Amino acid sequence: MTPADIDVVLAQLAGAVAALPQAATQLGDMLEQAHEDLHLTMDGMTDADDPVIAIDTARLHLDAARAPAMELYRHLDAAHNQSAHISATDPLEQDAGEVTPRVLRPEHRQPPPGDGGHRPCISR
Repeated sequence: MTPADIDVVLAQLAGAVAALPQAATQLGDMLEQAHEDLHLTMDGMTDADDPVIAIDTARLHLDAARAPAMELYRHLDAAHNQSAHISATDPLEQDAGEVTPRVLRPEHRQPPPGDGGHRPCISR
């Protein structure tokens, strides 16, 4: 993998992890709503016999997961921001005086044939 490939993976991971705190909150809220709207019972595969306690415990764990998820997002985003500025050159080309990147960053690649040459407008 090149630094550009790693940058793309880090950006995707950071984006997925960024959704975790909100998802944890929403799932906890859905459990609470299920408690209010439905008649809940516990199955026989657990020692717990009270769905209210199970819901409260699940919500505590979901709440506890929010802060580490935000911290993980910050680390992944920081790694992404650093790797976004790394370019790769072939050592053999560099020794020959060439400085053309062996692997172009996604934003420097040409559009695929057949799209009419239209590229998204990027404001600077």
